[in-house]
Amino acid sequence: MEEASVIVPPQSLAMQTGGAFVLSNPEKAAVILALLGADYAGPVVQKIEDKHLRTFMNALENLTLIPRESILAAVADFITELSARRGGLRGGHDAARQLAESLFEKERAVRLFGAAATKPVSSAESVWPELKKRKDIDIAKYLSAKQSEVVSIILSQFSTDRAGEILAELPQDVSVACVRQLSRDTTIDIRTIEAVAELVQIEFLNEESEGDAPSSVAFVSEILGILPRERRDMMLETLEKADPAQAERIRKGMMTFEDLPKRLPTTAIPIIFKDFEKEKLLIALKAGGEQEPATIEFLFANISQRMAGQYKEQIEEIKDISQKESDNAISSLMSFIGKLEKEGRITFIKPVSEDAQV
Repeated sequence: MEEASVIVPPQSLAMQTGGAFVLSNPEKAAVILALLGADYAGPVVQKIEDKHLRTFMNALENLTLIPRESILAAVADFITELSARRGGLRGGHDAARQLAESLFEKERAVRLFGAAATKPVSSAESVWPELKKRKDIDIAKYLSAKQSEVVSIILSQFSTDRAGEILAELPQDVSVACVRQLSRDTTIDIRTIEAVAELVQIEFLNEESEGDAPSSVAFVSEILGILPRERRDMMLETLEKADPAQAERIRKGMMTFEDLPKRLPTTAIPIIFKDFEKEKLLIALKAGGEQEPATIEFLFANISQRMAGQYKEQIEEIKDISQKESDNAISSLMSFIGKLEKEGRITFIKPVSEDAQV
């Protein structure tokens, strides 16, 4: 049987170790592409940027024959690189649909899966590309005050070379702890990644200017007060691990759905029932009755009993609602209340400090 071989650039012929050619990374890539053949290499090449593709083409342009052991060495390096990658293969409906769209014509993919639904962009999907636009030194300055677990989650979103450059800007103790954390083969829950992404958005990407801590804290407090309780608690827990003092300042500045009986003036309640979208209000009242009945009792107690009775009857007619619908309705209500305060139509009652209660 004829021995397997492939062509390689002449300049590589002088780079030999123990009888095998030592190939550069572009040459190894050229070998892999040549072994894949047109049918399999074609879809890969289509996704390679022009600047990288030119490098491979330059390697392919002057190829000559190389022995089988050098081919195997290039393949082994390729497999080793794949094995070192974090994470695994993601399945599910979206992944299956994307594969179908890449393999078949659009019409056939639609027949298989139906028309694609509009999917909202998640925090992580929007945050990481924006973060990568920032300077390494600014990112490192932000990360230097975070715990290694948080830093490792953020750095894992970067390419290895970019993560290395950011690590080089971090204080030595932080970088060492981060490397130790990154080296552990652990799976990070997607909800944790989403929470960290939202914190990066709030703390770093949305920060108006350095040294503007009071307005930044107020902004973060307002955002977290609107979020659903489960997500808010997860984010606060993550923030407390990284910066307990900052987390406490944010917590004190928040006004949540549970705080309304203590912080919302009774004069605001008729405005809410009059001006807030009724359909959303009904869902928020139904969801609130299950999650925080004391708040709902407070709202109903400050409108006419006839109106309260009508709303309660309509709430009873609403079928079961999903957790997402509940969270969205309550978040919309809290956002509306915050808007009333910004417009000067209502004034929140200042929270009673723990010292004053003693």
